[in-house]
Amino acid sequence: MKNKLLIIIIFILLGINLFLLNTYIADADNKDLELYTKAICSKYENNIECQDAIFLRCNNLETKLGNLVDAGVVFDLDWKDPRE
Repeated sequence: MKNKLLIIIIFILLGINLFLLNTYIADADNKDLELYTKAICSKYENNIECQDAIFLRCNNLETKLGNLVDAGVVFDLDWKDPRE
């Protein structure tokens, strides 16, 4: 009798865990998640120096993950990032 009760309790707990896990996965699918690069630029007297950085945006919260390369690129003052 105790073994049957233990098996029933295990199945109930397993069912609850599967339900909660399924709910958690469904919530993760609804999140607004975006991974992208953009130029981080510094303006100088005669030019602009830029380097690409990688960003993660989740539910409108933007986080810089790091620079793609350590070297910068120099542009004229009128340069605009075409990704924006």
